[in-house]
Amino acid sequence: KNRIGHVHCKDAMKLPDGKIGWAPVGGGMIDWKGQLEALVKMKYSNALSLETHWKSGNGPEDSTRKSMAGLQKILAEVSS
Repeated sequence: KNRIGHVHCKDAMKLPDGKIGWAPVGGGMIDWKGQLEALVKMKYSNALSLETHWKSGNGPEDSTRKSMAGLQKILAEVSS
């Protein structure tokens, strides 16, 4: 925990063919709520960076907005 200085927020999911693909933050298999709760518990105060690898099919701005909304929803759950 003393070596974490930058957290990249992205998500992934298992595709029908068994491979792993990108997902919007909060829409995949990463336990972001658990990860963020652990960061709060250890009093993490450095950067969170939203990674926008997932593509919604409606352009990069849409993809970013959906992942940001997912991250904000999880952060609200963690802080309440």
